[in-house]
Amino acid sequence: MRKITLITLTLSIVACSKSSSTSPSPSPQYSIKVGDSWLFQRQINNSSTDTSKLVVRPETTINNIKFYPLLDTTQNSNLFYINASDSIIISIPYSFQNQVYYIISRLIRANVNVGDSWSDSTIISPNPQIKIIVKTKVDSVNVQENVPAGTFVVTKVKQDYIYFHQGVTPPDGIPFMSIVWSINRDVIFVRVKGSSYYPNPSSEDDKLIKYIKAQ
Repeated sequence: MRKITLITLTLSIVACSKSSSTSPSPSPQYSIKVGDSWLFQRQINNSSTDTSKLVVRPETTINNIKFYPLLDTTQNSNLFYINASDSIIISIPYSFQNQVYYIISRLIRANVNVGDSWSDSTIISPNPQIKIIVKTKVDSVNVQENVPAGTFVVTKVKQDYIYFHQGVTPPDGIPFMSIVWSINRDVIFVRVKGSSYYPNPSSEDDKLIKYIKAQ
């Protein structure tokens, strides 16, 4: 999604030695490599429909974490960043007062259950405190999602993005964006449905048409 998304995956295989034999640890649940791509059917504000393509680019470092940028080839811009193994960490660029901050959150963890939740926060300013809070909740596990690419078994995760400004916003902050992610272990992104509430309400629904794994 143009304004809403960030993702990066790192594939790491750790081997441990025992006596004379070496056996690898289990492969990570989620893996990504440079060149992987997703083609989406994109619907904006429940009306016009077009396509968008995301391509994994060479890794970069954000706040000492390695991420893979996901390039939106239609917009020619990095939509979001991703880091993953047994969990997925995403980073979404957020512009505030002519400066770009990277909102980092854990999108999904290994072996989640319905109702699991957690939150992450990114400090924009320490005094007065300004921060973005991302509240994540697992809505469903092992459910079917029908998209143009077919039917996939997914885990659905909802993220609420909340703006807090000390002395200005209510104590719980003001929600400004929400995203529902449909995640499959092999394909990763099956569907991404988001709503933005500020400054102008808008919605976007991205459904997978084709996933290509780089060789």
